[in-house]
Amino acid sequence: MTSKKKITLSVIGILVILAMMLGITYAWFTDVETIGTKFEAGVLDITVGDDVELTFENLRPMASEDAFMNWINTYETDAALSSSYAPEGYDPTPVYVQEFTINNEGTLPVNLKLALVDAEVPADCKIPNIVSNGVGGVKVGTPEEIDCDNGLGVDGVLELVLLKKVDGAWEKVTTLGVEALKEGYIVLDGEGNEVVLPAGESTTTSYALGAYLNADAGNEYQGKHYHATLKVLAAQTDEGATFAA
Repeated sequence: MTSKKKITLSVIGILVILAMMLGITYAWFTDVETIGTKFEAGVLDITVGDDVELTFENLRPMASEDAFMNWINTYETDAALSSSYAPEGYDPTPVYVQEFTINNEGTLPVNLKLALVDAEVPADCKIPNIVSNGVGGVKVGTPEEIDCDNGLGVDGVLELVLLKKVDGAWEKVTTLGVEALKEGYIVLDGEGNEVVLPAGESTTTSYALGAYLNADAGNEYQGKHYHATLKVLAAQTDEGATFAA
């Protein structure tokens, strides 16, 4: 047998031995366990108070925001309302503050945002037909009532203030114009950080929307209405999370 054939047979023999070794099964100790797996999305769900319409009545021009704050802390605190302490000579009694509580009914903590949206005017809504009396004043014209035109929702005429209740009195959170609130206001705490409402909790601070008319509002706004919807939006507290439009 030549040297070349011996080398070839040796290589083949080695390959056969390697193949047999690779085919051997070793009896290592092993174990396998299983555990059920379920993926469940969190729930982001808030409610606002009792879903009762916030109605402001008999709004009038006031000299300043300070005058407004003094008024509501005289006549629209819990103590004043419970004692029926009301201003005299008004009919109906002015309502310049409407309180609301935000509840987190979901499973995730949330940040909060408020936004105002123009609402459709009810088909049966009428307002007084206020016209000039010819000598610098006004009178009720003919007909006495006309269709509502939602004409009170004017920036610089209708003044809005976000309030919070502290020790039974109202404190200003921020001043909000109509247009500013339409763009939306992210609710902040006293240090300028976004308020976080944990799952299953309600706002510990009672928030309220306050309203009055600017001192420069003229007679053309007498008797007018503004129908709107106050939206309370919630978003995740994670960095980069956004509010719905």
